[in-house]
Amino acid sequence: MHRAQRITAVAAAACTALAVAACSGGSIAPASAAPAAKPGPNCKLHMLGEARANQAEANAWQQVFADFKAKYHCSVTATWQGQFTGVPQLLNEAHLAGQTVDITTDSTENWDFVKAGSLMDLTKLVSSYASRFSPGTVARFTLDGHIWGIPLSVESSSVFFYNETLFKKLGLSVPQTYAQMVHDASVIKSKSSAQPVVEGGKDTWEWPMWYMNAFAQTSGNKSIADTTQFLNGKQQFTSPASVQALQDVANFARNGLLTSSSLATDENGAIAAFVQQKAAMMFDGTWALPLLRAANPKFNIGVFTFPLVVNTPGVFAQPSGAPEGALSIPSFIPKADLPLADQFLEFVTSPPEAGKILGTLDPVVPSVAAVPSASDPLATTLRQDFLPKTIGWLDWMWPSDVTTSVENAIEGVLFNHQTPAQAAQSVQSQLNTLRQQQNYNYDFLAKWSKSQWAQVEPSPVPKIQVTG
Repeated sequence: MHRAQRITAVAAAACTALAVAACSGGSIAPASAAPAAKPGPNCKLHMLGEARANQAEANAWQQVFADFKAKYHCSVTATWQGQFTGVPQLLNEAHLAGQTVDITTDSTENWDFVKAGSLMDLTKLVSSYASRFSPGTVARFTLDGHIWGIPLSVESSSVFFYNETLFKKLGLSVPQTYAQMVHDASVIKSKSSAQPVVEGGKDTWEWPMWYMNAFAQTSGNKSIADTTQFLNGKQQFTSPASVQALQDVANFARNGLLTSSSLATDENGAIAAFVQQKAAMMFDGTWALPLLRAANPKFNIGVFTFPLVVNTPGVFAQPSGAPEGALSIPSFIPKADLPLADQFLEFVTSPPEAGKILGTLDPVVPSVAAVPSASDPLATTLRQDFLPKTIGWLDWMWPSDVTTSVENAIEGVLFNHQTPAQAAQSVQSQLNTLRQQQNYNYDFLAKWSKSQWAQVEPSPVPKIQVTG
């Protein structure tokens, strides 16, 4: 999942339209040399990505662009447009139109980007500074041992927010099991005007989060491995663990914790309902915490993990999460631009520059390890109790059509009287269709030809200056 950028926020205006001007050659010298960059005249890099989370972040990017120009004598202009889901189309349109894109944002669509041959293999390009990223963050953008994006964002995790003040008033304990959560919900409904749980289900990308958290448990904490087996055709989505996860999600509606009003409530609406104390709990992600704080709620906010839905000894609650976004280099970048584009990736992820950007996002866990973490009162709890158990979002593994099918399946079992078995079969059928009609293969990289690799591998690998 890719979170902060999905929230309707103050979108930065596009800095400029994409242009065709390139860096006109140039190279990056080793760190011991000076000057480090030798761009051609009128050097300009072009960046493409979704609208920034807020105006402060957009301003921080402009400052980083100015810093880069001052040091390397090459300007950077960016087109920030729409949501992250539209970036693949924008990148493809730019390519077809012959427009230059030197750097692009990347996130959930990483697998699809790589499958289409749209991204440069960054493994050799970033090897000299890959150690600066927080543990596990680069892995989300790594396929078959090759790095396709470098994270520049906040590490996120799925979480239940709850009205701690209301819970104390009603004498409720934080639910650790589903049965406890059902009890809490019944008390909330009988002794307050709040609904138990609010969910921004109008933003359909939120629904798979429920399945992921339930499946983490029903699979015996093997959901990543089982999903790989599913995508490789060695396991069915109709497996008992998967069907049980769908049933466990359906129970939230069966037992009155979730209502169909969630289908008409987007994430912003869910946040508003929670802040206004119309709901006692909200299932979302850690990216929502700064927004909740900014709304100045008149109660204390607490957090807890998805409740235990199984009684299997040794199985524990396992949130899903990932860095919210990354930067990549398109495979069709003009060869003359590659040295400066590689240098920009190094520059923008150096702790001083990355801190300017990530600092506007109040990061609980920043993807660049040396950048200071958020000072929020809940930050320590999230870092220590949530993130060590957090595993990757499954929709970073699923093809996009399967993700859509899962979204429909969750809505089906919750509100449309679809059985978990029927919903699971619909997802399996979607993957079968992809295999039959589009020759889907999860391990496609293993079958790439030398010519396919040649289109995405940098040659030669430029030398860059590494700072920090």
